Amino acid sequence: NIPMRVVVTSAPESKKRYQIKDSLITAVDMAKEKITMAGAYFSDDDLIKSIINAKKRGVKVDIIIPKKGDSGLYNHLNLVTAKTFIKNGVNVLFYQPRFSHIKTTLIDNLSIVGSANPDARSFRENQELNIIIEDSVFQQDIYQRLFQNDFNQANIESLESVKVGVVKKFANSVLELLDYYF
Repeated sequence: NIPMRVVVTSAPESKKRYQIKDSLITAVDMAKEKITMAGAYFSDDDLIKSIINAKKRGVKVDIIIPKKGDSGLYNHLNLVTAKTFIKNGVNVLFYQPRFSHIKTTLIDNLSIVGSANPDARSFRENQELNIIIEDSVFQQDIYQRLFQNDFNQANIESLESVKVGVVKKFANSVLELLDYYF
């Protein structure tokens, strides 16, 4: 008896649907208190801007990214995104023990879980399915079982600790293009 909604990305179909990106950005844009997000790959510019704007509105934002991922491409993209977030006051935590491929977001009273990474490919090209659940008990359980544990195994990063040089910034632009097409 918990209210929930199923959202999809179904780009290969003739009637392309991009509900995951639209619903996630809408939820971030409407956030009033807190956003907690875990994802292995962060590369969607619109989502990144929405998260930064939420922080500027006074929303508490925590992002958990694996310290080392399963993709050299995203190891670089995530560093650039982390630096952008940190410059704008977003708390970035690098998960340490191993690669984490969790895709979960808590926004005020919403919990979003599913197959979509917070990246451009999941939002535009892949077949993905997420569920949005509006239930404070469910959200508290997710927070306690997942996020609290991950926070204990992650390091909060500072601007000085995330090294991204000019060459990496240029490479990031090229990598984002490659991510979109491959």
